[in-house]
Amino acid sequence: MKNVDGDTAVLVGYSGVLGVILGSIVFGYLKPYEHLIDLIVGVAFLLPSVRMLYEGLVLAPRQARLAGAGGQGAAVGATAPKMPGSPVSKSVLGSIIGFLTGIIGLAGGYALVPAFLYVLRGPMKLAVGTSMASFTWMALVGATFKLYQHVVDVPTAICLGIGAVIGALYGARLVARVKTATLKALFGAIFIYVAAKYILIYFGIAIWAAEG
Repeated sequence: MKNVDGDTAVLVGYSGVLGVILGSIVFGYLKPYEHLIDLIVGVAFLLPSVRMLYEGLVLAPRQARLAGAGGQGAAVGATAPKMPGSPVSKSVLGSIIGFLTGIIGLAGGYALVPAFLYVLRGPMKLAVGTSMASFTWMALVGATFKLYQHVVDVPTAICLGIGAVIGALYGARLVARVKTATLKALFGAIFIYVAAKYILIYFGIAIWAAEG
């Protein structure tokens, strides 16, 4: 659907794999502090959550009104064939996110989208597509390490994987029909939930979840 920058996906993916390997090794030493990691993850997701919600619900509609009135508002939903940023910046970004993925298992897909948006200044739909292509390799390597570390529930992973594949097929087609502002608002809402969930876990409070 032309929402993937292949060059960026390769750079971020390869560097991310190196980060995942290192992060997975570090994870073995941090397992006793898993609740503290939960708190750090939750706090880290708060800022991009609030920013995406603000841009999706307030800023983008305001810019659209200005553009419609002949103002200088930025175009909503603009696309670009290439992700901005130098190869070095993309490699460093991939390594950092891969490292976090190796430790907490969550950073990859979630962190890549806001990183592409706010660090590399890429457009929303290209950020979504490129993040999926980049994270594939991080997930494979990270899962292999986690299997070796005996922290994977294989039957659950298979069921979730099948559901994720089906959802991704429909979701990818839906992205093409959804406005950028709506995507940002949706991502912001999901990130708020993730942040709240991990922060509350630290305090022993479980919100909607299978184990709840």
